[in-house]
Amino acid sequence: MRGRLIRVAATALIVPPALAAQVGGRAAAGVVGTVEIHGLAARWPAVVYVVAERRGDTAAAGVAVMHQRGLRFQPSVLAIPAGAAVIFRNDDPLVHSVFSPGRVDTAGAARGRFDLGRFFPGGEGRQTFGEPGAVLVLCHLHPEMAAYVVVAPTRAVAVTDAAGRFSLSGLVAGPTTIRIWHPERPPKTVRLDLEAGRTVELNARL
Repeated sequence: MRGRLIRVAATALIVPPALAAQVGGRAAAGVVGTVEIHGLAARWPAVVYVVAERRGDTAAAGVAVMHQRGLRFQPSVLAIPAGAAVIFRNDDPLVHSVFSPGRVDTAGAARGRFDLGRFFPGGEGRQTFGEPGAVLVLCHLHPEMAAYVVVAPTRAVAVTDAAGRFSLSGLVAGPTTIRIWHPERPPKTVRLDLEAGRTVELNARL
C-alpha cells in the first residue's frame, strides 16, 4: 500500500490538556479531517492510518465483524490493525461463501489468499490478518459481492464516514506518516509533525 508523497496544508487546533488523551503520561496528539472523493469512486470510503510504528502506536489484536446482508458485505470496507481477526457472518436467508484471491507482491507471489468455504444462514467463519495490506473479499456464489479488509500496521486507523470525515486520536507526538487508501485511487502519503495536546486538521482530495 505504498503511496506518493503529497503536501497538504494542516491547521493545528489546540485541545485543552485536561481533555486530551494520555500516551505515556503525556497529552496525546490527534488528526481529524476529511477525504474528498469524486465520481463513481465515491461509493467506496477511504481508509486513513498511521504508517510508522512508534511507542504508543503499536497494533493491538482484536476481533471485528463483517456481515453478509442483503447480498452485500457490510461494511464494504473494514479497517483493522495487523494481528486482528475478522468474523464473517451470514445474515442472509441463503448460502454464501467467503474467500480472497490474495494480492500479488513484488515477486509475483500471491499473498493473503484464503477460503473459508460456504456458510448457511446464520453461519460464520473467522480469519486472522497478520500482515498489513488491502485484502479483497469475495463470495464464490455471488460475484457481485465484494468488500475490502484493510490491515494497518498500527492501531491508529479509521474509515471515512458518509461525509468523508475521519478522526485519529491517542497518537504519539513527533514526526508522523499518514497514509490514505482507497480501492479505486492511488494511495497518498502525508507527513505531519504532531504536537502533544494538539489536534491537526488534515483535508485531502483523491
